[in-house]
Amino acid sequence: MNIEVKLFAAARQAANQEILAIEIAEGATVQQLKAELGRQFPDLKSMLDHLLVAIDTEYAGEDQVLQAGQDIALIPPVSGG
Repeated sequence: MNIEVKLFAAARQAANQEILAIEIAEGATVQQLKAELGRQFPDLKSMLDHLLVAIDTEYAGEDQVLQAGQDIALIPPVSGG
């Protein structure tokens, strides 16, 4: 299935793109998506363990199954005071 992944902050800078189009197997999980992103975009690989994944505005766990048409975003950790 084809999905689009929106990137923010450092992830956007590393990939030099705002939205990535990824082909991934039906029933793939967030963990599998991150692995595929690391293969296709080596500059993202070092930060993938620290990025949060949001699906349809909710943070997703590593084992959440992806579906076509979902709004998927990679979000770096936020700090501040």
